[in-house]
Amino acid sequence: MSRGAGRTAVYPDDPVARVLFESVGDVVVPRDEPALATFSAATATFAAPGRTLLQNSGKLEALARKHTTPGGINERFLADLRGDGLRDSVLARVSGQ
Repeated sequence: MSRGAGRTAVYPDDPVARVLFESVGDVVVPRDEPALATFSAATATFAAPGRTLLQNSGKLEALARKHTTPGGINERFLADLRGDGLRDSVLARVSGQ
């Protein structure tokens, strides 16, 4: 469901793309490609789950599954965490174990 609450990064700036994406939310134009990569990773990984955390309670594992698109950035991020053993460490710390 579209909420118009997201921000879409457009790089390089393009008037046609800007008009298209402004119809569904805010548009941000990063200063360079590294800034685009940082913005994309941060918003894809944390924006929607952060809003959901504010509105719901429940287990982080269920929240992660809800916000993971097959083949998407969140799925790759979680796979990297699992592969490095970091996921269990983070979940234990967040859970107070």
